[in-house]
Amino acid sequence: MNVDLARLGERIRVERERAGLSQRDLESRASMSQSMLHRLETGKRTNVALADFDRLAQALSVGLDELLYGSPVEARVLAAARTSGCAEADLRAALRQGIELLKLDDRLDAVVPYLRQEATHWKPEISAVGSVQDRGRAAAEQVRNALNTGNAPIADLVESVEHLTGVDVGTTLLPSGVPGICVTDPERVTSVVLVNSNDVAERQRFTLAHELGHLLFGDGTHVDDMDGNRSPQEILCDEFARHLLIPQNGVRAWLKGVNRTVGETRVDERVMALLARHFGVSPDVARIQLDRMELLPGELQFVGLPSGRRWAYRFGWGPQFDSEQAAASQSRAPRRILDRAIVAYREGKLGLGVLAKLQDLPVAQIEQALTEAGVFVTPTIRRADVNALVSRATARDSVEDRPGS
Repeated sequence: MNVDLARLGERIRVERERAGLSQRDLESRASMSQSMLHRLETGKRTNVALADFDRLAQALSVGLDELLYGSPVEARVLAAARTSGCAEADLRAALRQGIELLKLDDRLDAVVPYLRQEATHWKPEISAVGSVQDRGRAAAEQVRNALNTGNAPIADLVESVEHLTGVDVGTTLLPSGVPGICVTDPERVTSVVLVNSNDVAERQRFTLAHELGHLLFGDGTHVDDMDGNRSPQEILCDEFARHLLIPQNGVRAWLKGVNRTVGETRVDERVMALLARHFGVSPDVARIQLDRMELLPGELQFVGLPSGRRWAYRFGWGPQFDSEQAAASQSRAPRRILDRAIVAYREGKLGLGVLAKLQDLPVAQIEQALTEAGVFVTPTIRRADVNALVSRATARDSVEDRPGS
């Protein structure tokens, strides 16, 4: 077997750390001494048989080929992102976070073959004719009908997107200038959308709604530069996102409710602020929608609007605003992937470190929470499957003949 020992050692170390295992943990699981593991991870030549690597791969819940030659997932991932003046390195770092989740989910297939992502394949019927604005509005109306939300605000957009598409959604700290990303493993038909938890809640919601548009309209890879010229597809997704979050019929119904309470009233800054809060959108999104509906007074069309926080403290919900933003800033791991990871932890196939990283929390805190929830590792007795091992060895007895070996 002829492999690059330095790269092999790095892969073993990375996979061990991804599994949240120490060398001592891996020693007992793989029946391999800690000194041998140290030599492998540092790229030193050792007398290790293919069967030893097979046990090591099983202990790390990765395929033998992946351990020896690298992950195929990364090579086939399709990626997309929304950017706002970010550096290329920051964009790559953000996409890497999504790819790592896909790689973890792929690894979990060997441990938890169920709870796989199941795409719904539901798509809105979008006419190829008509303005971008009309098409975006029509798609948003179909989504609202599918979610049975009527004209009301969408309370939990993450849950709605997951229910509608089957795609995993999470919030996490992404590099500055990257509001959101979407990565897809086409072979496993699995996608993950991540939204930047450093953005305010209203921007997170719009980013997620915009990414939902790309998913529903069948886009593959795309990089949206929000500071540059907008492509027709990006404008379509913006129109879709705005109508999804703050539908025109919902605005009219809300304004009628305000009129019944305080009498006939014109739209002013206070009304705009209350409207934006009701639907969970930013001041600018509320202004654009009112302008499209020809309900925006001229004096509010071009003036700089206060931030959502200033509006909140000016009109009476400042503390609630701060509380909501604090909640939105917390990382939210994709629920299905986290569910699979907890099952793997129960079965002793995944370390606490992975669960802690997924939830961006200290290991000790995760361990205490799981213990209080009655989640414990179930001891398992590993028995060698001789037939499977012989099959693997037979299939790879000519591994040195691989290209590049």
